[in-house]
Amino acid sequence: MTSKANRIYINFLVHGSEQLESGLSHIETILDKMFPGVPRTWLVVDNSVNQSMVQQINPDRWLISGDNSLWEFSGWDHGYKFIRDQFCLVTGDVIIYANDTFHRRAYSLGGISHLDEF
Repeated sequence: MTSKANRIYINFLVHGSEQLESGLSHIETILDKMFPGVPRTWLVVDNSVNQSMVQQINPDRWLISGDNSLWEFSGWDHGYKFIRDQFCLVTGDVIIYANDTFHRRAYSLGGISHLDEF
């Protein structure tokens, strides 16, 4: 697959840090196949944090708080607004939305995980 993406922004929602690293690793594996070589900016939105928080972990990874008022949807909304306001989005940028359960669910078809299709 040839990618036309300029940059990938990952809006990854978690509720605590228990599944954070394993989720990021799964996303990285998928993106390596779908968008090889495309620069990435990681935004982790933690819906378990009850106060406003913004931390830059490294140049390409941020951690912010969500509010969990509408579960994933409000967290992703916080993430989208942060990405929109913090970065200069241009045509060709891609925003990936995922939460910390996508890689832990037992979706299967004939014994093959749907994630294996990526």
